[in-house]
Amino acid sequence: MGRRAGKTSGVGDVVVLAALLGLAGGVVVPTTYGEVNGVELPTSFIGGAVFDRIYTFKGIPYAAPPVGDLRWRPPQDPAGWTGVRDAAQFGARCPQVVEMPFPPGSPLYELSGPFRSNSSSEDCLFLNVYTPNVASTADLPVMVWLHGGGLAIGSADTYPAEIPTSLNNVVMVTINYRLGNLGFLPTRDAETDGNVALMDMAKALQWVQANIRNFGGDPDRVTIFGQSGGAWGVSLLVMSPETRGLYRRAISQSGVAGLGASRRGDTAKTENLAASLNCPMDSFDDMMSCLRSKPAHDLLELDAPVPIVGGSFLPDADDLWDIMYKKQVNEVDYLLGTMDGEFSYGLLAAVPQVTADGLDRTVFEEILPAQLNFIAAQFPDGNVDNIVQPVIDQYMNPDSDDPIYTRDRFIQLMTDYRFTATTVLMAQAVAAHDTARVYQYEFQHHTTSVSPERPPYAKADHGDDLFYMFGIPLLRDDTGASWKYSFTQEERDLSLDMMAYWVNFAANGDPSDFTGAARMRDLVTWPRYMTSSQSYLKLDVTSSADVKIRESNMKFWNEEVPRLMGKDVIAVGDDFVVSTTHGDVRGSEFLTSSVVGNALFDRVFTFKGIPYAAPPVGDLRWRPPQDPAGWTGVRDVTEFGARCPQVEYPLPHPIYGEVLGSGGIASSEDCLFLNVYTPNVSDTANLPVMVWIHGGAWYFGSSSTYPAEIPTSLNNVVMVTINYRLGNLGFLPTLDDDAPGNFGLLDAIKALEWVQSNIQNFGGDPDRVTIFGESAGGWSVSLLVMSPMATGLFHRAISQSGVAGVPVAQKGDITLTQNLALSLNCSTDSYDDMMSCLRGLPSEDFLTLMAWPVVIDGRFLLQSPWDLMNHKFINRVDYLLGTNNDEFGLLLSVDFPFIDADGMTRAEFETNLPIPLQTIADQYWGGSVNTILQPVIDQYLDPAMADDPIYLRDQFQQLLMDAFYAAPTVMMAKAESGMLAVAWEASSRVYQYELQHSASVFSFRPPYVGVDHGDDLFFLFGIPLLCDDKGSYWKYSFTQEERDLSLDMMAYWVNFATNGDPNDWTGAARMRDMFHWPRYTSSSQEYLQLDVTSSADVRLRESRMKFWNEEVPRLMGEHVHNHRARADFSVGARETSCSLAVLVLTLAVSYLLA
Repeated sequence: MGRRAGKTSGVGDVVVLAALLGLAGGVVVPTTYGEVNGVELPTSFIGGAVFDRIYTFKGIPYAAPPVGDLRWRPPQDPAGWTGVRDAAQFGARCPQVVEMPFPPGSPLYELSGPFRSNSSSEDCLFLNVYTPNVASTADLPVMVWLHGGGLAIGSADTYPAEIPTSLNNVVMVTINYRLGNLGFLPTRDAETDGNVALMDMAKALQWVQANIRNFGGDPDRVTIFGQSGGAWGVSLLVMSPETRGLYRRAISQSGVAGLGASRRGDTAKTENLAASLNCPMDSFDDMMSCLRSKPAHDLLELDAPVPIVGGSFLPDADDLWDIMYKKQVNEVDYLLGTMDGEFSYGLLAAVPQVTADGLDRTVFEEILPAQLNFIAAQFPDGNVDNIVQPVIDQYMNPDSDDPIYTRDRFIQLMTDYRFTATTVLMAQAVAAHDTARVYQYEFQHHTTSVSPERPPYAKADHGDDLFYMFGIPLLRDDTGASWKYSFTQEERDLSLDMMAYWVNFAANGDPSDFTGAARMRDLVTWPRYMTSSQSYLKLDVTSSADVKIRESNMKFWNEEVPRLMGKDVIAVGDDFVVSTTHGDVRGSEFLTSSVVGNALFDRVFTFKGIPYAAPPVGDLRWRPPQDPAGWTGVRDVTEFGARCPQVEYPLPHPIYGEVLGSGGIASSEDCLFLNVYTPNVSDTANLPVMVWIHGGAWYFGSSSTYPAEIPTSLNNVVMVTINYRLGNLGFLPTLDDDAPGNFGLLDAIKALEWVQSNIQNFGGDPDRVTIFGESAGGWSVSLLVMSPMATGLFHRAISQSGVAGVPVAQKGDITLTQNLALSLNCSTDSYDDMMSCLRGLPSEDFLTLMAWPVVIDGRFLLQSPWDLMNHKFINRVDYLLGTNNDEFGLLLSVDFPFIDADGMTRAEFETNLPIPLQTIADQYWGGSVNTILQPVIDQYLDPAMADDPIYLRDQFQQLLMDAFYAAPTVMMAKAESGMLAVAWEASSRVYQYELQHSASVFSFRPPYVGVDHGDDLFFLFGIPLLCDDKGSYWKYSFTQEERDLSLDMMAYWVNFATNGDPNDWTGAARMRDMFHWPRYTSSSQEYLQLDVTSSADVRLRESRMKFWNEEVPRLMGEHVHNHRARADFSVGARETSCSLAVLVLTLAVSYLLA
């Protein structure tokens, strides 16, 4: 018996890696089916090994033998065992028609051949584990190897995973899977369809998920990798929704599944095989019964397997090319590449006409049609004759009959079409997913030292990468003192480099990231592949980066050839390039089919990190935003720009990360970016445009937080999300005439100017722009409605949980700025010197938490927000606005820790009330909080209930919600709806709501919490409609009613943005049967109670709204107006009070003379 921990003991005569090793010790590890006893393997035979010993566990069954009735069935669980199972020897190979061919003298074959299983058997579903550490807490990355062999030959025991495991912090697993007809024969069984080999791979990955931690591996960091046919298998798993969650990353070496495929139900191949074996054909069941009784060797053919599309394992598509072209792939990190001479030696043996003397031009043209057989299999509805001459024209100089030239061009075209083109197509497909990191390579080192038989024209041949990936150059001879093979030192370094790149990628998703690595290496940084840049690594003894590998040839195979074979093809990347006033931008596709339930569009286009203003740094800090610098060429906009500098805000629960998290985006003062999401990039689409202004109290948040691709995929709308300056950097008062504050709001105006100039090129209608935002974003929306500088830049507005009842400062009041300067050791004796000092400090010095005022600057803001609403001196726009029914339920109540399930005391109520009321007082000139303290208490507390802690808590939260959210919302609704129409303008249409449904996913909250601040974001951005990693189930446990509420809310909002009426479906992508939302008027004051079953009501908490909007201002010395204004400053002249008209005229003259 082997050891379970600590000491070793003999396990008998186990021959491992030939005479290099003597007896080895054992180690016992538990699995879900029983314990296994592996081998402790010394590594002295490996040069440079990091670990002096590793542990190997071979021949572990991961599925039951697929024999008898289980032939062509999904793999089943293996039988468990009692005691300890010996795992020192490989299990049997799967039946195959021939042995894996290796060229004479191949070191890979010489090394592995003696230790391969001596027999093949259908009882072959075994895997092998290699690990440097069997501690269940080791949490090493895991790499699961799928062997090559065209999915028809090969086995796991060929590959010496002991070597890379001894050199890196990684657990390696190699697996067998059914081959050829036994793995891919089409059937009519609903549970399999014929892809049983792929199901074997998935079954092995399930075993890894359940067991690998006991072998030192991390089940959350599993990478599948393979070469040739194994790389095909990897790519097919990446295409399968059934494998989501079983692995995190993928590596394809010299192979992406550009194969023929059968549609579900097409069993012609099976019937032909049955007929050749004299099986009855009258009944399909009888035919299959006959085939299941035949010996395995009767069923084997040496031909390319045919995966089945449209069934239970692979997506519904015409063929595999369609799956890649439509980007129906899993969102995983992917490293993939090819050799620069895949057909230059080994595979070229199938074309004897090619010799060292070259290839005759006439012979080239004669053999070419037969060599294009893979194209015929890929596109069965096309005619290969249509592409023969275009292939010749693409690769051949018509004036050249040089046989050497002809041979080299033939090798290149075979390499391109059989390997490189499909690799590029898959890279494009996966890179289209926002979070998937893709890395491409071409291996370019020609290994000559160990392959003297190769002709000099051969490049890096198919399979050469295996030597380096599996560390063959690092093997020592029997003495351990010399190298076993005559690789050069540069080639040994290349082997170490390649292993490091691969393991780094498996560990961290980035081949250049050495975090957790067993040792560092000085490697060339491998650039990430993007759909725009298409960067790749030339992997060689001296590696380098390049872009767009053989671009003309790739476009030929991936666009022109499919078109000639009958496919409807859009040029890769062409539809992503859009012109802006500052330069062209290239975005990416967001594929919705497996991410968003009920999506209307199978893809939307995203353009992220577009600069709308110059970086506000240096002397531009606390200046109005300036135009960004233009650029030449095409700018990549597939990644978000930096967030603006901010304080990090803790989230109360992980689910908030969907709409409030940072997304790992770095912060920088160079942050004035916006993002565009559109289902249609045609400049004639004329879709309504919705510009989102994020919340976060003006001191945290970013545009990257909000998944606008979800509502865009569900509605006919273009969405734009913007960053703007925050905190002290965005709202610090200054003495500068052109902008004495309000910089974050001026940024929003600059972004809206960009939208007016550019959005038509993204499919948007600049005459139907709606600004919308939540919390502080709602404040910003309302202030833009109040600002003459924003007139004409938008046409409708939506404020969610926020209308600008915010502190104000007069132009010239820089007390806050001076206090900040003193705290940062800047002198305040000279204003210019003080600002120069402040502009020289790092942005981190300004991340303080405080309430920033808006400045009445005479340009952006003519009066205080309360005055502008009171006098109805605002832009005339359609306005939809509302609140949640418990804004201070949980998220905002963190500032009041005394609020809890037990309620609060009367003393806590009265002691803490002045703190929030001071913010109310700051909205008025010269008012005192003491003036309103007792009236507030009288308004909200019933003396008979004043000692009930639950009642006190509920009333405290209600008054805060009313004061800060509901009352300003009602005041703005009355102001906008109170605008009298003039002859040339329609009156404003106003719609108010209160969201009253608390989602079921918030079960972690205290039961007294209603619809909290921010809950609306989940419904508006479609979080209930997100699918899980498999794309077949919902990601979160929202109810169906809540999914419907999300669809309803998005529809109301988009209808309003489209037509000014949330009930008007004109131009909508689809209809929904929704409650009719009544229009708010200053007389009726109707509003929508937005819920899973919505209803209407009137005059939201009327007496309390009058208290906050009329009585409190009077107490603070304001004169309250209740008349209707005739007009606003959006068009033409106004008829207002004389004093206000004089004020406007004075401000206008001041502006012109400034």
